[in-house]
Parts: sequence; structure tokens; C-alpha cells
Amino acid sequence: MSISNAFRSLLIGVLITAGCNASVAADRITVVLSDNSAPYLAAADAFLSLFGNGPSGSTKVEIILAPALVAAKVPLPEDNALIVTVGLAATEAVLRGNGDVPVLSTLIPKIAYESLACDASHKSAGRRCSAIYLDQPLDRQLRLIQAALPGKRQIGIVFGPSSEKLLPELMEQVPGHNLSLTYQVIRDVSQLYPALETVLAASDVLLTLPDGAVLNSSSARSMLISAYRAQVPVVAFSENYVKAGATLGVFSTPEQQGRQAAEVATAALAASVASLPSPQYPKYFSVKINEQVARSLGLSIPDEQTLRQRLAELRK
Repeated sequence: MSISNAFRSLLIGVLITAGCNASVAADRITVVLSDNSAPYLAAADAFLSLFGNGPSGSTKVEIILAPALVAAKVPLPEDNALIVTVGLAATEAVLRGNGDVPVLSTLIPKIAYESLACDASHKSAGRRCSAIYLDQPLDRQLRLIQAALPGKRQIGIVFGPSSEKLLPELMEQVPGHNLSLTYQVIRDVSQLYPALETVLAASDVLLTLPDGAVLNSSSARSMLISAYRAQVPVVAFSENYVKAGATLGVFSTPEQQGRQAAEVATAALAASVASLPSPQYPKYFSVKINEQVARSLGLSIPDEQTLRQRLAELRK
């Protein structure tokens, strides 16, 4: 099913059956999208195209939008074996409801997932939850810096209220990569630019983390320009930020997230009782370089395929 066809399905609430003999009793998966924007549709498209390749060939897959679910215009089917949410808003919408159907969250930052998914109330009700995080493991990001920018040792980070939770893990991992960390912590966006100036003045490379108080649609351009003027390369967590002016980034595309979600769902439903693994980082990922910015900074960086292969070889 193409993205355009998936979009039509969303509009008319089509029930899709993967593979299948209609006479066979089928499991049901409901995929809830945060909205009908292109990234969410692409993830759903990849999920649908790959899900029927496993032992779940008679599984029915229904796609609905989170706003319709919240407004109770489209209720969740009662016979779900699994709910797959795509994006933060979809996860929030599903977890507002009652029930014990397992929930697999995708395209959601680790910090956001940990702050809301399967809290005490959901666990006490017996709900099983898991996730495929949007962000990359810190080890992968640090190894990218080593592979792409071997002369850069001083990493700078501006933490916000959410991403500050990653500081202890970074403090533990950075020395093992022969790197050092310079950082500032801000509480709101008004503190961003003084903190950024302090970090840039003491850093060889700026590492960005998902945190709306630090990097968002309003601050991204100014941050990237500030780093460029300071001649400090930026390592980003999304393709869009690389296109906007970050030097390079490692990220998982919506299609890659959809592929991994299909694999997890297939394995879960193959069990006698649907079970989910622990939350996990992306297995599939891409590397992108902004060649123009790299040249302007006088950097010689291995090509994207070489970097991705190096990181894949080191994946645990």
C-alpha cells in the first residue's frame, strides 16, 4: 500500500487484512497515528508492507488517527491483540483509555516515553507496553563523532529540562570514547542563547538531543547559525536538521521505524500470548552529511555509506 493509499484508508477507516483466508480467525492490530502528516504515513506504510511477510499473515490491521480517537469518533476495536502507536500524541491518546491490550510505541523520544508510558496506573492494570525509541543510543552518536570527526574531542551540549535526564549516562560514556563533555543546563528558552554561547566557546563539536526547550522550530535556525559562526560542527538527531544546516546526523527514518515495528509485532503475535520485548533503540538507521556545511568548515568527512557501515559493524 502506498502512502497515498494509506491516507485514503485513514480517511475512510478501511480495515486491511494482511495475507489471508477470511475464514481463518484473525488477530487484530490497530495502528494509531498522531496525525496524517507524511512521516507518520510513511511509518504506517512500511509497517503494512512488511507485516504480512511473517507468520502473522492472517492478521487484520486497522489504521486510525489519534484526534479521532480522542474525540471518540473512532473507538478502538475491542478485540485487539496489539496496538501500535506512531508518535507521542498517539501514545498519549491510547494510554488515556482503559484496557490491557499491549501497546508498542514508535517514533517517540526515549525521555517522552519514559515520562508517560506504562506508569504505575497502567502497570497495576496489567497493561504491557514497549517502544522503539526515535532517538539513537548515545553510544552510536558518540561513535559517529569519533568516526566522522576524529580530531574533535570536546563535545558541547545544551541540556533542557527533559534531556538533562541523559546527563548521568553521558558522563559515564564519554570518557570511554576518549572524549570530554562541556555542557550547560537551561530551564526555559530564555536561557538558551547565553548557555549556547558558553558551550560553543569551549567545544569542538555541538551534539544536539531531542528537547523542545532547546531545539525547536523557533530556535533551530539561530542555533545552527551560531554554531556555524563559531566554526563548531553540529551533530543532529534528525534528517531535517541536517538539511537545515547541521554538519551531519544519525537518525532513523519513519520507514525504518515502521520496519522494526513490523518485526517486533510479528514476533509478539507469534507467541501463544502476545508479548512485547523491553523498549529498544532503533535497529535500522541512516547517516546524512551536509556536504556544503562540511566544506565551509574545512572538514574532510568519510562518505555517508562508510560511516553507516562503521556504525553498523560496531552495533551491539
